[in-house]
Amino acid sequence: MRFLTNPGLWAAGIGFAASQPALAAPPRSIFQGSHAQGAMMPPAAGSERIISTFFHNTESGIVETAGAFTTIDSLDVTCPKANASCTVVIAANVQASGGANAGNLWAILPVVDSTYLDNGPVQGELLADATYSTGYELQTISVPPGKHTLSVQVYSYDGLTVGYQQIQYSMYKP
Repeated sequence: MRFLTNPGLWAAGIGFAASQPALAAPPRSIFQGSHAQGAMMPPAAGSERIISTFFHNTESGIVETAGAFTTIDSLDVTCPKANASCTVVIAANVQASGGANAGNLWAILPVVDSTYLDNGPVQGELLADATYSTGYELQTISVPPGKHTLSVQVYSYDGLTVGYQQIQYSMYKP
C-alpha cells in the first residue's frame, strides 16, 4: 500500500517501467507455415444449449518425438441431423516434460476431422530440469450434422512426455 500512497515511489515505478525495453512480438506459430488451417465455419453467435459433454482424465506417459504431431486423445461424436449445425468445444489441460532440453517450445493442438482449429499457439518453453509444465488450450468450431472425429495433439521442438491430461469435449446446438 505504501507504493500507492507515496507519490515519490509511484513516480519511480513509472520511470522504471518506461525505461524497460519493449517486449518482442509474441511468436505467431511454432509451425511457420508447415500446416494450413482448415476452412471450417466459426461457431454461431448467441445462446446455445448443450447436447453432450465427455471428460477424459488420464495419466498417459505418451512420448512425442521431436517435431512430431502426436495424438494424445480422440473421440467420435455425432451432430444430430435435426440441427443445422453444432458447436464443438475442445478444452485441453495437459502436463508435459521436455527432459533436459532448454528452449523446447511446445503446443497443444485441438483437431476436428483432421483439421487444426488454430495455428498452434505456443504454450511456452518446457522446463529443462525434467519437471512438468502445464498448458491449457480452448477452441470452438461449428460443424455440420453427422459424425465427427475430435482429437488433441501435442507438438514440441525437441520431444516431450505427456503426464496427466484432462480433455473435455462438449457439443452445443443453437
